[in-house]
Amino acid sequence: MQVEVESSAVDSATGMARALVIRHGSSLLGPVAAVNTTAGTFATLGQTVKVTGTTVFDDGLTGGLAALTVGQVVEVHGLADASTGVITATRVEGKGAATAYKLRGTVASLDTTAKTFAIGGAVIAYGTLPASSVPSTLANGSVLRVQLQTAQSNGQWVATSLGVAGPRPVDKARGHVRGLITAFTSTHAFSLNGIAVDASGATFEDGTAS
Repeated sequence: MQVEVESSAVDSATGMARALVIRHGSSLLGPVAAVNTTAGTFATLGQTVKVTGTTVFDDGLTGGLAALTVGQVVEVHGLADASTGVITATRVEGKGAATAYKLRGTVASLDTTAKTFAIGGAVIAYGTLPASSVPSTLANGSVLRVQLQTAQSNGQWVATSLGVAGPRPVDKARGHVRGLITAFTSTHAFSLNGIAVDASGATFEDGTAS
């Protein structure tokens, strides 16, 4: 599972800190639309999910990727590549019947007139929501946490709630972030777990070639 931890300062000698807040949440919950065992991927809610050798499948999915079937509802924990939208799964859990689906991702193709936007290959309609429940920061490039009805309408997923899900800023004098590079422009400009990094003044211990 992917978790976010707020803690006291990390002791550099022991590598330990005291956790103050622990948050967890999955990347999506929805029905499998296609499985490609050759490519090591499957699709759900218009998103491509990549399975690696370190992806953990829960005990109900004996056989891993090969155990998935079209229409089966799964919950996926993972990290999304901001440049491709592909989610690299760290954990996949089989779920029974779901009363709602959920998706987390980057907004694109926002149409404020039609009240629709896209996350990956999913077109999401939010026109049935009251204006007060639509984040004021809704814009292309923003990261949202979306809850959806389980049935599509005219080929669109209908949102039942929208929430801001972008990375929390490091607002302390010192911060330590570790994770996947999720967007890359150059060695001086990239993102780590969705957090933009300006490394123009940084020292690279192993050189920028690495």
